[in-house]
Amino acid sequence: MNKSDFFTADAVKPHFTYDDYCESADMIASHLGDFRPEVLLVLGSGLGFLGDRVEARTCVSYADIPHFRASTAPGHEGRFVFGELRGKRVAVMQGRMHCYEGYTMAEAAYAVRVVRLLGAKTLFATHYHELTALEQTLPGVRNYNITAKKQGGTLLFLRKIVAGAADDSYGIEVAKLAGVPDAIITKAKTYLRELESGATELAAPAHAAQDAAQMTLGDAAGDEIAEQLRSIDLNTITPLEAMRLLFELQQKARG
Repeated sequence: MNKSDFFTADAVKPHFTYDDYCESADMIASHLGDFRPEVLLVLGSGLGFLGDRVEARTCVSYADIPHFRASTAPGHEGRFVFGELRGKRVAVMQGRMHCYEGYTMAEAAYAVRVVRLLGAKTLFATHYHELTALEQTLPGVRNYNITAKKQGGTLLFLRKIVAGAADDSYGIEVAKLAGVPDAIITKAKTYLRELESGATELAAPAHAAQDAAQMTLGDAAGDEIAEQLRSIDLNTITPLEAMRLLFELQQKARG
């Protein structure tokens, strides 16, 4: 893979340089000997146990890899596991980076590009339901789903993997299975129905009237704050820069 091909898909200036990716890949390769992965598994917390089933494994902590970010989500080990899984040479990410942790898109996708340099040509990832549409536009993308059915308002996973996209997004049901409080589940279902109906604005919660006197962005604003928000490049801002900017905007809002 040459340098120009590596950044073909970028819509913005890369946050990292090609040399950064190569430096990370070289460091990992120094731990692997002749081993090179065929498949990269990027899984959610519930499937992280697959890394423990890898045979003849070698573990590499994200903290030891140049330019890597920390995975801060609960239950994430924050390491690669390299080895064999059912006859395939794999790299399993036990922990991944998310934009909700404050990372840019480039930082969240960094590990995928590094493992591509190590030789992996297949990516297996759990993802948002909306991303299943990529199968229609990107060659090589294939959707698979775990069969499920709703019974009496309860979602039952049938533990069978079939080709194709899921017929619906089951994020709320999965949250319920994970023990998220019923009050939050109920509110989430209300918002989902509104979004699916095409509503452009979500209904205000019942206690909104009590908060009417709360200071709004416009009150404190300031056009200056709004302009700063509009000028932020979310694809390149670092978590530290975002925290500093948030602190600065908060000080301005408080006067």
